[in-house]
Amino acid sequence: MNFDLRNCTEELLDLIALQAHRKQLELTFLIDDNVPTKLEGDLVRLSQVLTLLLIKAIEVLSEGEIKMRIQLLETTASIVKLEFTVAHSNIFLSDQDQDEIAEFLAQADGWGSEANEQGDLAQDFTTIGTDLAICRSLVQMMAGTMELKTTGSDPETAYCFSAAFNLPDQQTAIAPQADLTGLKLLIVSENASTRAVLSQHAQKWQIKADEVVNSAMAMNALRQAVGEGKPYQIAIIDMQMSVLSGAVLGRTILADASLSNTKLVIACFATQQQESKKLCQQGFAAVLVKPIKQLPLLHALVEAGANLRATNKSNTRAIASTQPQSPIDKIDKKEDTNQLDQANQLNQSDQPITASQPTDLAANPDGAASLPGQQLIDVDHLIKLCEGNRTVINKMLKQFIEDLPHSITALQEAIAQQDFFIIQQNAHFIKGSSATIGMHQVRQRAEQIELEAKTQQTQESNQLIAEIVNITTNLLTQQATVLEEINTKLAVIDSNNDSASSASTNHTADLATGQKQLTVLVVDDDRMTLTLVADSLAKLPNCNIVTANNGKEAWQHLSSTRFDAIVSDWSMPDMSGIVLCQRIKFYPQLPSAAAPFILLTAYSNAEYKKIARDAGVDDFLVKPVDPDALRRMVSLWVAN
Repeated sequence: MNFDLRNCTEELLDLIALQAHRKQLELTFLIDDNVPTKLEGDLVRLSQVLTLLLIKAIEVLSEGEIKMRIQLLETTASIVKLEFTVAHSNIFLSDQDQDEIAEFLAQADGWGSEANEQGDLAQDFTTIGTDLAICRSLVQMMAGTMELKTTGSDPETAYCFSAAFNLPDQQTAIAPQADLTGLKLLIVSENASTRAVLSQHAQKWQIKADEVVNSAMAMNALRQAVGEGKPYQIAIIDMQMSVLSGAVLGRTILADASLSNTKLVIACFATQQQESKKLCQQGFAAVLVKPIKQLPLLHALVEAGANLRATNKSNTRAIASTQPQSPIDKIDKKEDTNQLDQANQLNQSDQPITASQPTDLAANPDGAASLPGQQLIDVDHLIKLCEGNRTVINKMLKQFIEDLPHSITALQEAIAQQDFFIIQQNAHFIKGSSATIGMHQVRQRAEQIELEAKTQQTQESNQLIAEIVNITTNLLTQQATVLEEINTKLAVIDSNNDSASSASTNHTADLATGQKQLTVLVVDDDRMTLTLVADSLAKLPNCNIVTANNGKEAWQHLSSTRFDAIVSDWSMPDMSGIVLCQRIKFYPQLPSAAAPFILLTAYSNAEYKKIARDAGVDDFLVKPVDPDALRRMVSLWVAN
């Protein structure tokens, strides 16, 4: 598969970081500038190896740091070989331990019984043979090798492995543009790896950066710069410092009127975000959560006042320290708030889940009028959602019935392997698709599985899956009855629906007046949502819809096509809507860099809305999607 090495690695580190930070372990990531990031190869195996090595490092360390680095070994016109290093400190291995591990890694097959009998590794490494056997086998499948490297003076254990990847034909079709020339930056951190990562990005963006290792040196550097008439514009301060913490240093700087021209960014652990938010209330300009990553660093610098420029100014949306107000917010903020409230009420009003048999719709043909959770499928919801379009209703039902078994199988496999991330991912997908189609009993159970996975508890998950299968089987057997009920209701309300649709379309047509041709990109891994959104937006005058099933496919369209608006799901397996939005903002020379970005999400509380705004999202709509609200939102943004 094709993938972006930097994005995928950073997303992996985000999943690992919280575990490291809970143990007060530093986690840093460095990818050399000459490493190509657009690759084709086995991302699944690569992620498995990195995850195993990182988690093992977190388990065996009680203090210190974990460093991950990616370097270029060799490259040809079509193939690149990279070296991946996961190093951790403060673990002593005897010469015998090192020799045993090195000998094992050099073998061509699994960890043998002889090695287990002779091995005398420290107690912390009693299971390392199994982990390394898995890693080595996966590395060999990627045409690579694996070895152990250690240093004597400052004990550090580094597991290095190589892997080969194909280079896509258009490797450098689009390059990031971030011109921060002239910015004067001070980096304050005791950790050499943190300073190295920040300095690498600063050099790439033409920033003049200086490094200091403690608070005293920081105060001296800041005051000297002011004395020379060339003050630092921004200082990035590490929260983790031994003598004087980053928080105390920051407050000291803020209290000194002569240093008021320097804006402060606090770099903190994922476990310190609440404390960091309080620092922002006290005068810090931005928060940068470790491990340091390219896009969040850029956003933090811009939020602190850095002037970001791009070479293609005619097609660049300015990145400002505050988000522009949505046209929806300008016209009717109350409506936006009501939408969130209604979504929360829907999620909170359902009855508790019980292990009962699904309702027999045939025995209760009027069941569609009852409360969600007491019926097989909410027919009224489905008809309203599809605006009475029989073709769309039938297509969505067919897609739901076809796609759900695959998600259930993936969910069962993830539970068997106790892969909580994949459990959450698949449960969230089932929750969203069942909410869209109106199968509230399935949505409730999928939501409970998702919540269990977040707490790494799956005791009830298999029972809940069995109930989902039971409900879905009942839908298959009752499909003819459901379709008959839908047709009966449509026959009664056809005239009302036609007039409502006409009024809705005319309303959005008025908003879109002046648009000769409108092209909208719709991105979602759920086929039902793609069908619904595409049908809804097709009612706009002169509107051409382009669909993508995932972030990768969307990026291919974005690389060559200009869109007037982008509508994307938040949660997608290969690239989330948030990441897709950030990538677009970071590539201002894209044909669609200035297009408004609208996010579709099942996350309905204000906190998620703020996350979306902070990532550069222009507006967002809570699922299940209201077709008329979506058309109105797209029209307002395009007109604006």
